[in-house]
Amino acid sequence: MRWSVFDLIGPVMIGPSSSHTSGAASLGLYVNKIVGGVPDEVKIYLYGSFSQVYKGHGTDRALIGGLLGYKSDDSRLIESFHNADLKRMKYEIIPTGEDHHLHPNTVLFKVRRGSTNFEIVGCSIGGGNIEIHQINGVKIKPLDGKKDVFAIISDTKKDVSRLLNRLSCKYSSIDEYKTLNDKYLYLVHEIKSNSKGIALPGYKYRLISSIL
Repeated sequence: MRWSVFDLIGPVMIGPSSSHTSGAASLGLYVNKIVGGVPDEVKIYLYGSFSQVYKGHGTDRALIGGLLGYKSDDSRLIESFHNADLKRMKYEIIPTGEDHHLHPNTVLFKVRRGSTNFEIVGCSIGGGNIEIHQINGVKIKPLDGKKDVFAIISDTKKDVSRLLNRLSCKYSSIDEYKTLNDKYLYLVHEIKSNSKGIALPGYKYRLISSIL
């Protein structure tokens, strides 16, 4: 993995900590992108150092603000609890303590948006950088939120590359996963289309925008 001087110094942000505050806001924001907007209800389980210092470092406010769609430098993060109430987003922060199998700044989001439930695991890895490692029980290659990802769900195994090639789409790579309910999840990285949009009749799909 390549790192820039900005990764080491940290981002422009509402403080005090790039890992516990900025990274937390970015995690919440990326979950917002994955689920398609502000959740109706969310339970947030904090692990490791997140569970120990979340109040003092504003991790809880940052996570809620990110879920509302705020970036790490948004002044509204300070009022995220109040704004969540205005949006009628129900939330619960649950510190769980240490888990030596997980990164010390790990969060499990249990989200409901409309009739759809999600479980998403991610962590803040330093300098405001994040990684998402698991979606609905499926372990995935880490997503850092810095590039758009096109997600496709199919009831059966498909040759997604051939499908996208027929639509004149360009992309860098495709990751394939089998879900716990025996469906197939395809994550298409850096997708570009010659048309205004990508239509895939018979599939569930969504563009997960970057958080930059």
